[in-house]
Amino acid sequence: MSAKHICHYPQKAATMSKTLSTFLFVVILAVVTSGCETIAPSPAMTPTASSTATSSPSPTATPSITPTATLTLTPRPTLPPTATLDAAQLSNTMGCTNTGTLIEVREYLAKQYEFSAFQHHYDDAGGEDMVLLLWLVHPDIDPAVDEFDEFQEYQYSSTMLAAHTVMNLANDIPCVRQIYDAIAPNVVDRDYNSWLAMRFEINSLPDRSDLSDLELVTEVLAKVDEGNAPQYMAKPPSEYDFGPKPDDACTWPEVREAIEAQYADVIDLANYGFTYYHMGNSTLLMGQIEYQYEEFEPFMEQTGVVTWNVMIETECIYPAIDEISLFFVDPYTADMRYWGHIPGNAKFDKNDPTTLPDLMIQLELEEYTP
Repeated sequence: MSAKHICHYPQKAATMSKTLSTFLFVVILAVVTSGCETIAPSPAMTPTASSTATSSPSPTATPSITPTATLTLTPRPTLPPTATLDAAQLSNTMGCTNTGTLIEVREYLAKQYEFSAFQHHYDDAGGEDMVLLLWLVHPDIDPAVDEFDEFQEYQYSSTMLAAHTVMNLANDIPCVRQIYDAIAPNVVDRDYNSWLAMRFEINSLPDRSDLSDLELVTEVLAKVDEGNAPQYMAKPPSEYDFGPKPDDACTWPEVREAIEAQYADVIDLANYGFTYYHMGNSTLLMGQIEYQYEEFEPFMEQTGVVTWNVMIETECIYPAIDEISLFFVDPYTADMRYWGHIPGNAKFDKNDPTTLPDLMIQLELEEYTP
């Protein structure tokens, strides 16, 4: 894995790749033909009914993995208590902090999107850059699009949504520029098809957020280097086939809520995040978790519990997940220390916690090296 990354998403070069010159041509053409109309996030971006939880999956007992009598868990020191402070209080009393800035970003995004339509977290990729990772649902993209012209319009629209959101965060929240080196948005439609992934370097962004689309092209997007250039969907989502939808299928908002319930006591402050999206015919789930133990055995126990819970909660989702990737970061520095991936259809008995070793054998876990 590369230390300097656009995002964690395992990009498929054959299906999501455009050169920067082609991208700028498409965007400039779209700006000219649209009369330079600014497309900014609306005050209340609400996903359609297809991305809103409508039913509850059948409850499945989550196993409690109890440490053996000989295993001594040594947790990392407790983070400073900040639960009673809002984002503004954190900034005023402690200056710019990772936790305070993360809260400010969440509060800002919550004014633009429904909770189930955004996700954010950050990491220090290989000890080089602190990157704010965004996952945004664009509510106006029609996943059933099949006309090429309309397909290009949605590519342009997803680019403008990402760029406007990044500019707003960088200029409306002062701590964003102090804490992060880059912002990497991924824009999906309401069916979670990935339309765009790219990365913006903070130090290259103008210090004003009221840019028109044409100004975004000339002052921001034109300065993005080739390694951070937009990566687009290669063809409309309607050309991919995920098979028939089961009657008892559950939705991503339901699954996300169930996964995050495992961390209810820390989720508001901790650097956790789970995202789900389709890249061509592949369906992926990414999870970032703060690891709690330095010692190998307790860490592996935590990893096992996380993997077990994620596998159980995602069992009912449609389209089914092809691969799950989990990233474990330091709760203080956000250094990415370990990452692992496992097939979405890994074999284990969800009703028998003693089969956890069978699941862990299928998890390819390794220390992260840039």
